[in-house]
Amino acid sequence: MSTDTLFLGGTSIDLIQEKQRYKGGKSAFRASVGGSITNSAIISAKLGLTTGLLSKIGKDLLGDFAVEFLNARKIDTKGIIRDLSIRTPLAIAKIDKYGVAKYTFYKNSPEDSVVPLKSAPKYLLNTCKVFHTGSSYSYQKETFEETLKFIKYLKKRGVFISYDPNIRPGTIKYKKQVKNRVLMLLKLADLAKLSEIDMEYLTGCKSPKKGLSELKKSVDCPIVLTLGAKGSIYCH
Repeated sequence: MSTDTLFLGGTSIDLIQEKQRYKGGKSAFRASVGGSITNSAIISAKLGLTTGLLSKIGKDLLGDFAVEFLNARKIDTKGIIRDLSIRTPLAIAKIDKYGVAKYTFYKNSPEDSVVPLKSAPKYLLNTCKVFHTGSSYSYQKETFEETLKFIKYLKKRGVFISYDPNIRPGTIKYKKQVKNRVLMLLKLADLAKLSEIDMEYLTGCKSPKKGLSELKKSVDCPIVLTLGAKGSIYCH
């Protein structure tokens, strides 16, 4: 069976604080499966596309929950590595009255999150039509090189490459290196989705139009720049 969309990135268990509380004022939490790339895979499957996910999680109870959750949503999980030596990442989210989430993360080291190209099921690599990756998985030193291998391998097959860097400036120590890695991946993409934070990080411009103009000097692919409640800009 062919795969419409294939995703590469981190998977976590999200504990999301609910608005309602238990008696005595204790918080209630809802468990879900998250990670920005994994969330995109879930949306892809909801749209009726055959969807595969490449990720790495622990061989533990939370990992079992994640795989069952994704299988129930018709996502091919054969590309998810289960490792006894690590724990499935956990994210605790508190949602404010405006619907904005504040996260606390419990993650493995980047070295323990690498999904090697050679470990990916060949049928997923050889049948997918669209490949999407991004977030910190794509630009961290430890996972960047393998991400690059996936993209170059799939581009040779003519696969459409989609990229969303989803940059978190507050978590980045070596800013210039990360900027260079993201720009390298953007130059290989067929479509990029950027936030205003991404744009300012890459160009230094707060103005969306100025930022896009600056970025298009080095990036050829179409860009969708999201502006939150103000909508988005499509730049070809």
